[in-house]
Amino acid sequence: MASYKEKGLIERGFDRLKNDLEFTTPHIRKDTTLKGLMFICFLALIIRMRIMNVLKRAGLLKSYSFERLVIQLEKLKAIVLEDGQIIYSELTKKQKELLQPFDAVPKY
Repeated sequence: MASYKEKGLIERGFDRLKNDLEFTTPHIRKDTTLKGLMFICFLALIIRMRIMNVLKRAGLLKSYSFERLVIQLEKLKAIVLEDGQIIYSELTKKQKELLQPFDAVPKY
């Protein structure tokens, strides 16, 4: 039973890699280039799955998809001053809600 669950987890991971991350093998001539592309896509898959797990534990996965998360957080702006101080744009309620499970809400 455990190996069946692991198989399902791996299959879902490859499905996300192929469909969500749109991993395709374009006409690549070198094996090293393909291996590099696969490595980067695998890292992206790991990051994506980690974000999805945090959202799931926080109960936000019902309200937000990964794409909606990215759209909300794209609106966040930060300005770095010459002295190294970082000033963030004002966070919306949705942005605060999404950043809270990651302990990433900026302090002003």
